[in-house]
Amino acid sequence: MLPTQKGREQLAIEGFADALEVIPRVLAENAGLDPIDEILALSAAQVEHGSWFGLDAMSGEKADMSELGIHDPLFVARQALTGATEAAITVL
Repeated sequence: MLPTQKGREQLAIEGFADALEVIPRVLAENAGLDPIDEILALSAAQVEHGSWFGLDAMSGEKADMSELGIHDPLFVARQALTGATEAAITVL
């Protein structure tokens, strides 16, 4: 994907994206999988199948989390992301 922003704003966007990758990276590590391989495979699976695809830590496969009955409540996810973003802005 080509960046649509330039300069500091692009660096901030890339930093934010890197921070979000921590979640699947830690999940892969905790499942005993190679985090780099899993993030690359997960990104490809999400492009091909949609954003509901995630890492099934029990099987090590990429799967539709909705079909597996795995749902994060939107309110909880939004609050966590908002809180983390506000903390990062405060530090910067």
